[in-house]
Amino acid sequence: DVETGVTGMDEDVAKLLRKVEKPVFLAVNKVDNSKRSEDAVEFYSLGLGEYYTIASINGSGTGELLDALVEALPEKEEVIEENLPRFAVVGRPNAGKSSFINALIGEDRY
Repeated sequence: DVETGVTGMDEDVAKLLRKVEKPVFLAVNKVDNSKRSEDAVEFYSLGLGEYYTIASINGSGTGELLDALVEALPEKEEVIEENLPRFAVVGRPNAGKSSFINALIGEDRY
């Protein structure tokens, strides 16, 4: 998250993700004002390309991230449930992972 900034763990995960031949979507959480938006620039140093600034507590920025995720999905006429794409939301404890997922799905499940 932007409050903590880039950590060693972030760098380790980014190193692994750079080896993956799949799209990577980097969400920088707790970006709820212009100062924090400026601070988020340091996440470019992870070498994962574009990042998305979000505030999972109120859903700010999650629409742009969701649009990018949907755009990256391959188009299929018929979706077979067992072949749905899977994703993981990882992060430090109390970083807003559940709030982010709840904002994406539009309900309070987690």
